[in-house]
Amino acid sequence: MCGIGGAWGGRAGERVRRMAPWLMHRGQEGVGYAYIRGGEIALGEPGDDAEGALVHTRYSTSGEYGVQLQPVLAKYRDLEIAVVFNGTVVNYRRLGVENPGFDGDALAKALAREIWERGVEQGVISVYSKIVGAAPSWL
Repeated sequence: MCGIGGAWGGRAGERVRRMAPWLMHRGQEGVGYAYIRGGEIALGEPGDDAEGALVHTRYSTSGEYGVQLQPVLAKYRDLEIAVVFNGTVVNYRRLGVENPGFDGDALAKALAREIWERGVEQGVISVYSKIVGAAPSWL
């Protein structure tokens, strides 16, 4: 379970920091941030001058407690992206990325590669056509 928020434009850093407490009902294990400033993406709590920012709160339902916080930063050639998501990719080891640490890491790396090679729309379509998410047994 997690909570996800984002902001773009003026005072994006301040806006996502203000969102975090409102997302805590979705997960209180940890909070992670990614932000962009001066064309560079960084992880950590953003300053008020961030041009864009993401916030992710986590309550783990699998894996070790207190690890694998998002956002995940991935780079492929000259493309760098930060990814947050709420879900599970059960076949993440089959996405063709090197040393996938966990499903979010593999997803971010696969997205960076495919977006670089195919463009945003086709890259996302390519990755999402390959992943298998967790589904209820009755589906």
